[in-house]
Amino acid sequence: MAWHGWVLAALQAGALGIGPVRTEGPDLVVQGTVSLPVGHRIEVALSLEGEVGLRAPGVIEGGTWLARLGPLEGEVYPGDYTLTVLDLDGDTVAAIQVPLGSGTPAEAEARRALVRDYLAANLEAWRAVYVAGIERLSWIRETARLRGEPDTGVLPAQAGAYLVSRWEERFQRGLWLPLAEQARLDLEDWRRRRFLSPYPRADAALVALSGLAPSWLEAASAEVRRLAGAGTTEGAGGPGEADRLTGEARALAAAVAADLELATPAGWEAGPLAAPERGRVEGRVYASPGLGFRVSAPEGWRYDFFTVDPLIRLRLRPPKGAGYAEVVVEDHPGWTRPEELAGLIEVRRQERWPGYRKLRFGPFAGGYQIEFTSDFPDLRYHVWDREWFVDRSRTVGVVCVASEDEWERLLPDLVHVVEGFDAAPD
Repeated sequence: MAWHGWVLAALQAGALGIGPVRTEGPDLVVQGTVSLPVGHRIEVALSLEGEVGLRAPGVIEGGTWLARLGPLEGEVYPGDYTLTVLDLDGDTVAAIQVPLGSGTPAEAEARRALVRDYLAANLEAWRAVYVAGIERLSWIRETARLRGEPDTGVLPAQAGAYLVSRWEERFQRGLWLPLAEQARLDLEDWRRRRFLSPYPRADAALVALSGLAPSWLEAASAEVRRLAGAGTTEGAGGPGEADRLTGEARALAAAVAADLELATPAGWEAGPLAAPERGRVEGRVYASPGLGFRVSAPEGWRYDFFTVDPLIRLRLRPPKGAGYAEVVVEDHPGWTRPEELAGLIEVRRQERWPGYRKLRFGPFAGGYQIEFTSDFPDLRYHVWDREWFVDRSRTVGVVCVASEDEWERLLPDLVHVVEGFDAAPD
């Protein structure tokens, strides 16, 4: 890519002078005057907003010097770039501002706006990563406080083992790592394509936010294992380490927002998924105070609010029989088209249910539904999963499950739950 749009300029600064400047293909050739002691060396640098993009030694011949900067790699964004000439063996410095980039001022500002939007989108991607973790860790802490040992908060062995498996399978491998990897790749792609960023502080803070993510996950996982009674991993940090790293992440997000002149980034606090359900059952109806859904239990069925998966908000259990209905809330960052989101949900069900065999799959007013069977070693289950799209990439669903031989008997009650469910009351 060639240099273009340079305003040629010259500066005399005592022992060093800069100018003229010319382009030769992909290189920038800079020359000037010099009156330094014999043996002194000079270096020439090109920078934008304090970030150096290219350096080259200056070749001194008599009373002049010449440096060749290049080749340019990456897209050049409009701005006032700085050419600096430094005496490496003394304290003499000369610098000049050189506008770089072609087009009208309006076109230049439009290109800067594209960069700003790209970096803001990457900040939003990292927000989704961290908040997903903050919410789930907060939920686990609160569940351990309510259900664990009074002195230690450690959950009973069976619940703890299930909790760790859900954390590792559904959250860590199923959500966090894919989201973090996509955000990291997007940031690397930007940094590979650009020459120098017009927003270097935002750039650097996003790189730090990316680098912090593995440490946060390690610290959070260690705390989950401790609360589950499964011990911790060596080097993962002690209690409070995840909170300390969360504070660092929020500070970095604020730095990005400040450099991009965005409003203070909102949504970095844990949302309603961070706490177990705490609403009241009135008659047979339960209304979630945080998430807003309403569900009605069939006659004789009971509510079970103790789950070890923050996505499963509650279960409804019949008086007898191998079956239940559960309310599941899931976030799917980056997936906003209903058809694609429905396909993603089906893939996740195939991954979670062994021997998955689809019976029907299609839209209904407000979302998608799937009916399938799943084969376990000693039992076949019949599953009806109806998912409502309620907020951008969030789904709220009712999953009805019964053994194959109980399905027909329990179906009228399961229909009562599904038909009476309100995912997002006005």
